[in-house]
Amino acid sequence: MNDAGLLEGAQYAVAVGSHEALLPLADLTVDPHPDAVAAAIRALAEDF
Repeated sequence: MNDAGLLEGAQYAVAVGSHEALLPLADLTVDPHPDAVAAAIRALAEDF
C-alpha cells in the first residue's frame, strides 16, 4: 500500500469520528511494518 492509501485510510478513520474505529491501529508500534499498517487499514475499511 502506498502513502496515499495510508493517508486515505487514516482520514477515513478520523471522519468516522468513532474511537472504536481507530482500535485496529492501536496495536501498531511506533515504527510498524508497512504490511501491518496496511492490514489495520483494511480492517477499518471492512468494518465500515
